[in-house]
Amino acid sequence: MKDFCSQTRETVCIACPEGTYAEHINAFSSCKECPSCQQGFAENCTKTTKGNCQCRPGFLCSDKSCSLCEESKCSAGEEPIKTELENGSYSYKCEFKCRENNFFDAKDDTCKPWTQCSTKGLAEENPGNKTHDAVCIEPEEEPEEQCCK
Repeated sequence: MKDFCSQTRETVCIACPEGTYAEHINAFSSCKECPSCQQGFAENCTKTTKGNCQCRPGFLCSDKSCSLCEESKCSAGEEPIKTELENGSYSYKCEFKCRENNFFDAKDDTCKPWTQCSTKGLAEENPGNKTHDAVCIEPEEEPEEQCCK
C-alpha cells in the first residue's frame, strides 16, 4: 500500500516489488521475500503467490519448504525413508523395498519371490538375495555303491 485513505482520497495500492509477494491484499506495505530455492521452482514466485521449490530428479527435499536438496543415495530396489532432524531439516536412510525371501527385479521394477528350487525337484546352486533370484540346478546323483564281486 502506498497511502491510507482519508476523507478526501481513497487508499492507493501498489504491487509488491520484484522478488517479493503478498498472497492477500493488505492495508500495510507487507510484501514478503520470495523463497530461495536451491534447485528451482515447481511454481514460480510472483507478486501475488509465494511459489514452491522443487528438487531435480535424483535429489530429495531436505527441509519443509524444499528449498534445500540432497542427492538420493538409494540404489535400485531401495527407497528413501525420511527422518526429521532436530533443526527441522530432513535426512534419509535407504531401506530395501522388498520383504524377506524376495528380490528386486530391476528390469520389471518390482519385487518377486525367490524361486524355491526344492519344490521343483532341483538343487540350489546359489541362494536368492536382495537383487537376484535363487539359481537352481539339476541335483547331482549319488554314485551307486559297488557291491561284492
